[in-house]
Amino acid sequence: MMIYVLYFSTFITGVILFDLVARALMARRVRVRSINRRMSLLSDENASPQDVLERLRIERGLDDTGQLRSAILGFRRLHAQSGLSIGVMPGLAAILGFALAGGLIGRFAGFATFGQILSAMFGLIAIPYLTLYIMRSKRILRFTRQLPDALDINVRSLKAGHPFSSAIALVAREMPDPIGSEYGILSDELSYGNDIDSALQNMVNRVGAEELRFLAVALSIHNSSGGNLTEILTNLSAVIRSRFLVKAKIRALSAEGRFSAILLSVFPILIYLMIRMLSPTYFDSIYDSGIEMYVLTFVVIMMAIGNTIIYKMVNFDY
Repeated sequence: MMIYVLYFSTFITGVILFDLVARALMARRVRVRSINRRMSLLSDENASPQDVLERLRIERGLDDTGQLRSAILGFRRLHAQSGLSIGVMPGLAAILGFALAGGLIGRFAGFATFGQILSAMFGLIAIPYLTLYIMRSKRILRFTRQLPDALDINVRSLKAGHPFSSAIALVAREMPDPIGSEYGILSDELSYGNDIDSALQNMVNRVGAEELRFLAVALSIHNSSGGNLTEILTNLSAVIRSRFLVKAKIRALSAEGRFSAILLSVFPILIYLMIRMLSPTYFDSIYDSGIEMYVLTFVVIMMAIGNTIIYKMVNFDY
C-alpha cells in the first residue's frame, strides 16, 4: 500500500514542479514580448536614441534618411516588411548558399542536364523568398490588429493636451512589436528633423500595411487643410475595426473553398505515396520512358493553375 502512496506522491510532485516551471517560463516570455525591440535596445546604458535608430535602419536595409536603398529594391522591400533583423547582405548570402546547395544536391541526385540542375537550384532559392513572404504577411496582420489600439492611445493623448509627437512616442513606449518599434522609428525621425509626411511614407514602405496608408493620407490632408485630428483618428480606428469584421466574414464564407484548394493540392501527393507503398513498381514504366520530368512539370503547372483559379474565387476586394 505504501508503494502506491509513494508513486502517487511522486507523480503529484512532478506535476506541481512542471506547472511551476511552465508558469515561470511563460511569465518571462510574456514580459519579454511586452517590450518592443527598440525599447530593449534603449535599455542598454550606452545606447542613445540616435544610435538605436541607426542600428534599426541598418538591420532593415534602410539608408540614412529612412528610405529603402535603390539597389535590389524589391528584395529590400520584402526584407524590411518581413521584420528580419539579420541585415540584407547576410540574407542574400543565405539565398546564394541555398542556390549552391540546390545545385550540389541536384548533381549528386543524378540530375544530368543543366535544366534539371537549374530547377533544383530554383526550388531551393524559392524557399527563402517564400519564408520572407510568410513572415511579411504575418507581421502585417499583427501590425494591422494593433493599429486601432495605437490610434486610440493617440486620441487619448491628444485629448489630454499632448502634442502629436508625444502621442506617437507614447505608443512607441507602451506597445509591443511590431507597432512599438515602427512607431519608435517614426518618433525618432520626427525628432531628428523629418516632416510628418515623409516620415509616414517611410513607415508605409517599411510595413506595407494598406491600413497604414489610410493613416498617412488622413494626416497629410489634415496638415494641408486642418480639422479635428482626434475625430479623424477616432473615425479611422472605427473604419479599421470594421474592415476586420468584414475580413472575418469573408474568411468564414470562403472557408469551404480554401479547404477545397488545400485538399485538392494534397490529395494527388497522398495518392502517389499510397500507390508507391502498395505497389512500388507501378510507376516504373514512366520512369523508364524518360518522360517523368515532362509529366511532373505538366502536373505542377496544372495544379498551379487550379490553385490560382480557386484563390481568385475565394479572395475578394474589401
